[in-house]
Amino acid sequence: MTEENPEKYNFTRVNDPIHGTIGLSELEVEIINTNVFQRLRNVKQLGLANYVFPSADFTRFSHSLGVCHLTGKIFETLKRNGADQITFRDIRDYRLAGLLHDIGHYPYSHNMEDAIREYYDPKKDEYIESLISEKSGNAGKESVVTPGEKVATFLNHMSVGREILIHDSQIQKIFKKYEIDNELIYSIFTRDNNPKYSSVISSDLDADRIDYLLRSASNTGLPYGSVDINYLVSQMRLDNNEKLCITPKALRTADHFLLCRYFEYSQVIHHKTVAAFEEIMKEVIFELLGKEENRIDCSCESIIKYIKNGFWNKFDDSFILQEIRKLREDPATSVIVREKARSILERNPPKEICKVEHIRNRDDGEKARFKGDVKRLEALIPELAKKYNIDKEFWHVYDNRIELTKVGFSVGSGKVVTKSKDDEDKYDQTVNVLNKVTQQSSRIMEIDNSLMSVLANKSLFTMRLYILFPSSILPEDRKKIESDVFEDIKNDITYLSWK
Repeated sequence: MTEENPEKYNFTRVNDPIHGTIGLSELEVEIINTNVFQRLRNVKQLGLANYVFPSADFTRFSHSLGVCHLTGKIFETLKRNGADQITFRDIRDYRLAGLLHDIGHYPYSHNMEDAIREYYDPKKDEYIESLISEKSGNAGKESVVTPGEKVATFLNHMSVGREILIHDSQIQKIFKKYEIDNELIYSIFTRDNNPKYSSVISSDLDADRIDYLLRSASNTGLPYGSVDINYLVSQMRLDNNEKLCITPKALRTADHFLLCRYFEYSQVIHHKTVAAFEEIMKEVIFELLGKEENRIDCSCESIIKYIKNGFWNKFDDSFILQEIRKLREDPATSVIVREKARSILERNPPKEICKVEHIRNRDDGEKARFKGDVKRLEALIPELAKKYNIDKEFWHVYDNRIELTKVGFSVGSGKVVTKSKDDEDKYDQTVNVLNKVTQQSSRIMEIDNSLMSVLANKSLFTMRLYILFPSSILPEDRKKIESDVFEDIKNDITYLSWK
């Protein structure tokens, strides 16, 4: 006699342009209808990418529904292919984790999170001795830290998600009604203590990344989502250690997926104009964090207060955009900051003067050499700023690395490099390929006929120099300045390019 599924994933259905019809349970609908989840309708998945790709304005709301749906689809496939140990409660909990995995994202997502991290990191050795989250027991009540107790001053979006599960009154009520363990849900989407099926939600090949790639490709109009996802999901299995893996037949499809993700990142997230706007947005948000009057306080203590008093539910993209408008109109705001705010509000992007790109090994030595190149380029800015009478605050050096997998491997050894607990967790998140005879699995970069056996050890290193031209410089003069600056640094860039 088979176990009856207590969850009915047809309580309601929604139409989705990526997955077609998505079925949802009554529990999931109750979660979706909370104020804290509805907030995700106003947080864009791709930040300012819609400044370049006009339709790339989909939200974390639609993405979260897609991840929930794909998580259920993966678990159904695993059960159908012999994973009888998976219970219906597992499916419920993991679908719920997929639904809630982005619940703690800040406005403008990673962009604002990076600004907050930079603002509070100098204070990382200071500790709050006031209101903080209860770890268990009296969740939702205020508690005073024991004098001398060390408490973080910054919450990343995963940690904000945990605080929401603990402190949001509507979420608390639903979790109590359905007897849901909030620590379990949190641990699934953060891989905290590594729940056994967490790679379904967080890995190189997970429901999150699959939905993201398909949704981004569809909304940008780029072809990088043309991966046979249905086939890829149909070939998912659990090995004899209960690790998520694919059959050897899906090896080429997995390679294709990882390549498409690499191209999507380089062409969308790190597109020259998108990256330029993101750099300016981060600096403007940094200014908002430091502004004494009407300051946006994103300390650990304040974020928890926002969640408790409901302010978090209106702390979204539109809120930040309105604060940027106030910043530009404030007579006390410096000319430099007003120009940066104008860049965002009037779509006036910084201009790319030059770009240096390399595909190199992802080892520490190459990373150090790349950072050295970045510092050398940054060192040119003060003299250039003086020569062209453009404040150095308008010059930006952007640097980035893109890798195809979470970890690489030692050259020639075929062995994955693991140096720390964090590295080991990343190792566990690589794509696993099943050996049907032994029922063991191997990492995709250890499979000789996989493209990842060559490419997993590579990174695309990118460095760019931008100028945000202030409005005082006439458009007809900008082209000449761009050309002259490039001529001034051409020899230095050639040196960096062929170093």
